Amino acid sequence: MQYFLVFFSSLIITIFSTPILINFLTRLNIVDVPGGRHINTSAIPRMGGILIYLIIILALIGYSENFNTFRVIFMASALLAFCGVLDDMRNMKWHYKYLFHSAAAVILMLFLYPMLHQVEIFGTLLPYPIDLIMLFLFITGSINAVNMLDGMDGLVSGYSLLLFMVIFMLAFSIGSSFLMILSAACIGSLIGFLKFNANPARIFLGDTGSLILGFFLVVSALLLIHDINPYSLDLGFPIILMGVPLIDTLRVITVRIWKGISPFTPDNSHIHHMISGNNIRHKTTVFIIQVFTVFYIVLSILYLYYHSLTAYILFCLSAIVLFNISQLVHLFRSTELLQHFFAKLFTTHLITIDLYKKYLLPFSAVSVAGIIFLLFPGDAELPYDVIVLMLVICGLLFAASYIHSRKDHSYNDIYVLINLQIFFSLTNLTQPWIRYNALWNDNILPYLAVFSLAGIIVFFLIYRFGFSGDNRTLFSGLDMITIILLIFLLIMNNMLDIKGLNFIGGNIILGFTIYIWYKIAKFIVPELTKPAFYLSFALPLITLIIISL
Repeated sequence: MQYFLVFFSSLIITIFSTPILINFLTRLNIVDVPGGRHINTSAIPRMGGILIYLIIILALIGYSENFNTFRVIFMASALLAFCGVLDDMRNMKWHYKYLFHSAAAVILMLFLYPMLHQVEIFGTLLPYPIDLIMLFLFITGSINAVNMLDGMDGLVSGYSLLLFMVIFMLAFSIGSSFLMILSAACIGSLIGFLKFNANPARIFLGDTGSLILGFFLVVSALLLIHDINPYSLDLGFPIILMGVPLIDTLRVITVRIWKGISPFTPDNSHIHHMISGNNIRHKTTVFIIQVFTVFYIVLSILYLYYHSLTAYILFCLSAIVLFNISQLVHLFRSTELLQHFFAKLFTTHLITIDLYKKYLLPFSAVSVAGIIFLLFPGDAELPYDVIVLMLVICGLLFAASYIHSRKDHSYNDIYVLINLQIFFSLTNLTQPWIRYNALWNDNILPYLAVFSLAGIIVFFLIYRFGFSGDNRTLFSGLDMITIILLIFLLIMNNMLDIKGLNFIGGNIILGFTIYIWYKIAKFIVPELTKPAFYLSFALPLITLIIISL
């Protein structure tokens, strides 16, 4: 229960506090000014990561029972946070920053090394002092790699969110309380922060945030692999897990040295620059990188639990792909056959907006209502304290939405998504009030519902992006990241059989599918936005009241 409390409290605190931090940083003129290597077109506050750091530290103080581990992590992370704040305010030179990174790495190594019997990498045992050198290079290299990846709205935030989610699942499977608290705090604060950091961003992580997230990812990965195997620290797992920034950094350093310039000279040769440089939209670029992130997460699980050699081979092959990502994207875009196919597809009017308004939208609305009606919970086995906690969380979410909607209605969508996922998570933990065993035993109904709505959604997307001529934004950067999270949860749910996480299933897919339908419905009939917004709060509230009776 405490992990859910850490998650939701981190989420709510972030949602409430980030607008205040945006105003505060703007007044202090701690902003990223357009120009140079910056892709933003207006001055945007940076140093947003300081809020994430403070929330994580408060969560560890309040819930962690391992004071020795917390003390070491606090000392090392405080150095990096201080370094990040100075850099966001003063733009420090790289060698001064690396001194802070090295000091943090040494503190972490002094804590870890006495507990280690041996260090290996991809099955190869490292002798002393090579093991110390490799461990030091991995820690400092990973911190810097995540820092250098931070070049687009929501990129590092979404990347870190995916990794902390898999760390939480693996920590849950082995019962590591410290890692569960740490990752739950990171997940909650990152989800809340992404509302403001996803494209178009209102605040940046800054070096403070990217350094801190890189450090906590390194710490979590090392502690996790140590908890799984206390006798040998295999760096292969964290290297594959953090493959995207590590390969990107290695590629950038190689290119710079090949050109005869310093590897520490900033330029536009990072992976996100290479992809977006081929006229790929910002959101699509982030989406592509997050797909690679999910791929490396799968490889890391394959390496850890299934077949390490296969994972290693696939890791090397995918590294070649990332090294040549610019050429591959350019080749894909220049393929005449694909251009001809999409040109033909988008000049054929398969559907009109009137057809949606008169027939498809009402039909799909009845389908959505029927699905919710049939899945509404009946019998429940939830503890009373969990029900009370969920009621409190729903109340706080409604209060936050009320405050935000008075200033900006753009926040409403994230609350609709959260409410739908709470409702469908509850339906996964309870029995429906109407029972059809043939349907529910294999969880067929949610999948049938997904397929029935998917066709309507796909037809609309073809119309919308093909030839509607409407410049309104349908999917935000946060929506794109949510799609990646959904894919990730589906993969993890199939690869890891973790008892206690049974709320991750088909109904979560259904919740997101209905959310996409809601986005389309309000796009076509804006008058539906307000009723749907309040109805989304009623769903989990009524469900919890019924369960408690």
